[in-house]
Amino acid sequence: MGQFQPGTKGRLLLVLLGAMVLAVMIVSVRPIGALDFDSFNNCSSDWYVTGYFTPVEKDYASPEMHIIYVPGIGNMTYNSNFLNDVAREGWGKTHLGWYIGFYDNSWHKSPSPLAANGQPLTIGMVATDPRRIPPGASLSINTLPQPWNSSTFRATDTGSNIFGKHIDVYTGEGRIAQTKSFEISGKAEQVCLVANSVLPLLHNNSIPPPLFPRFMNHIAPRITCYCVIFRMDDVQDYWITQGQLMPMDLFLTRNQSLSLGLIMHMVGNDSSVMGLVREGYQKGLFELALHGWDHVDYSKLSEQQQQNSLEKANEKMKYMFGTKSKIFIPPYDPYNNDTLRALSRLDIPIISSFAYEEANLDQNRSIFVAEEKAHSNDRINQTIYHIPGTIPFKQYLNGTWVKTPMSKILNDLSYDIKSLGYAVIVLHPQDFVKTDRNGTLVNILDRKEINDLSFLLDYVSLKKIHVTSFSGLVRKWA
Repeated sequence: MGQFQPGTKGRLLLVLLGAMVLAVMIVSVRPIGALDFDSFNNCSSDWYVTGYFTPVEKDYASPEMHIIYVPGIGNMTYNSNFLNDVAREGWGKTHLGWYIGFYDNSWHKSPSPLAANGQPLTIGMVATDPRRIPPGASLSINTLPQPWNSSTFRATDTGSNIFGKHIDVYTGEGRIAQTKSFEISGKAEQVCLVANSVLPLLHNNSIPPPLFPRFMNHIAPRITCYCVIFRMDDVQDYWITQGQLMPMDLFLTRNQSLSLGLIMHMVGNDSSVMGLVREGYQKGLFELALHGWDHVDYSKLSEQQQQNSLEKANEKMKYMFGTKSKIFIPPYDPYNNDTLRALSRLDIPIISSFAYEEANLDQNRSIFVAEEKAHSNDRINQTIYHIPGTIPFKQYLNGTWVKTPMSKILNDLSYDIKSLGYAVIVLHPQDFVKTDRNGTLVNILDRKEINDLSFLLDYVSLKKIHVTSFSGLVRKWA
């Protein structure tokens, strides 16, 4: 049985303050909480729109299963991917026709998916921050794709990741609804409240407060970077060069930022690879990170060995490119507190491992969050910024590279931006070349994978997601 890790957007319990406050909300010229809306036309700009849906169990076919306990029902076995999506989205439809949701550290049964007020979710309901849009208000978003641009939405839900100028639109059940949630996600130029639309909402006080987000120790940012970092590891001389050159050339052609992890003991002689690295670096598009002196597990080295290795790597970086790197990408991802002490002494302020290593370190408490007014005392005193990879383009499983489904990449991209303010998509040269019949990598470009990477760049551009670098993220949001 697979191990289930709870993580979800959750739905917060809303309680109206009473009939008097409600009456004021209804008659007020400027509705309570609608702080961002022009008093003349009740419209506001620069909103962030996402979609959420109800997963349907029959849509999941992977073999990994997990047993959960549902009060009043008993132990039930479900597909692990289905449970992960249920926990993230709020509710899921089982093969028996009823729904399960996860909140208050427990699974629950319901005859329908529920909004925060206890009402059944229906298409067109939206989750909002009640401080910005009053509960019960109707609104329109004419910048959404058809037919959503002509729809009237109702603010009946909230969520643990819904803060500030963020609206989460419920799109329905199943895979088609999931696709629709991707299509509407992005920045909206304008959101308008419908005049005199604030109506009383019924509340079911049995619905508890929020679920656990994917990054469990973070509250979603109020105003975020709304950006993505593309990181490519394992850059080195004379090794599957097509898998290195073609992704780099794509980012150069698109004039987009790419962060490269260089194995410093293994670079400097291959004119084709290093020539393209230099070109991108000189144009200000390629950010250069240390991927170790050698490609070894740094967590197995002593603190002094780690420091010596990184110091040697950065001296070569300075010799080759005129400046030292401020970023360390641990080979194989593991690192420890000795690594952090070595980085601090070497003035390398950014580490980018992977999200699961941050969970192993301190349950994600150190992960950098890009949000407005981030300059708290602990942030000022923080010497190392933890900006992990959050989305693998491919994963190395049981001796082979397995592609992450594009739908999952896009879903996680949206969710990570909501949770952290940014996402980090991790690439490897191995992702873009073919294998022979024995599973050995060969230096032949896999055009489909390059096309998928090109699609990702098109997608983030369409959604107005800013492609940035580690140093750019920290410079603006730290």
